[in-house]
Amino acid sequence: MPDFDTALEAIAVSSNATRDFTLTGVHVNCDQPVVIVTKHAGFTNSALTSAQLKSFNERQQRGGGNKMSVDKLDADRIGDCKLFAAHVVTTLKNVCEADGAPSKVDKALVESFLLSLSKRRLDIFRGYTSFASDADNFTESPHSDPEPLGK
Repeated sequence: MPDFDTALEAIAVSSNATRDFTLTGVHVNCDQPVVIVTKHAGFTNSALTSAQLKSFNERQQRGGGNKMSVDKLDADRIGDCKLFAAHVVTTLKNVCEADGAPSKVDKALVESFLLSLSKRRLDIFRGYTSFASDADNFTESPHSDPEPLGK
């Protein structure tokens, strides 16, 4: 039997890997664009997975039916911002105070930034969350697309 675990190790996602996501055109009192330094938003991030499960279970217990509404979508957006601020974003680069001095980056500042970004440009926020969720962005070695099965 082939040793699949060893063979697939080259494309494994490290739980410690971080990547930069540059928000081209977004400047916060700084000449350089804001960069979100991010961990993988997938199963390798056990703190995120636990928090997502807890959040989901709490929503299920509250009930409210299966019908979607604008309020529920907005609550999901806010919840995503809080989860990403707490468990995915490691820091923000190029965020400065009005006088140009670097801002002290903490979870509250990250959450505030993500909430503002998602409120004003949900498409960019969703692009970031897609990037953070894509395991290929966090593998240590590049790999090519596999051959179609059955060929």
